[in-house]
Amino acid sequence: MKPVSKQRIHGYLNPSIREKAEYLMEEREILLNNLGHYALVTQQPLRGRAKQGGQRVGEMEVWALEGFGVAHILQEMLTYKSDHIRARQEVLGTTIIGGTIPNPEDAPESFRLLVRELRSLALELNHFLVSEKNFQINRKEA
Repeated sequence: MKPVSKQRIHGYLNPSIREKAEYLMEEREILLNNLGHYALVTQQPLRGRAKQGGQRVGEMEVWALEGFGVAHILQEMLTYKSDHIRARQEVLGTTIIGGTIPNPEDAPESFRLLVRELRSLALELNHFLVSEKNFQINRKEA
């Protein structure tokens, strides 16, 4: 795939959007969530430019993505690029090497944190994972 030249971009973009995109590319102010810093407790990406964090995906954005039917992008934002520690490392490795991105088989860190908080209230939460290959139900500990 050949890189797109600036002359070609000038023909496709609105002038105000083009100037903003060129400014962001030149100043390298576009931040990536999977390469930024993460909170120690929740393993969520930090917010704000001062903390070198990424952009937030809120409830309205999740609903909009669900409405467009882009489940894989939504899964990537909410697990791989968010707080799924092992899957984040696997995705980064396969992105560099090339290949297919593996599906995570365990729970993300936010779910594990929820289970630990419920256990501190003397509540036990059992969850089950359904295998995509043979549709067998497996009980997993968080």
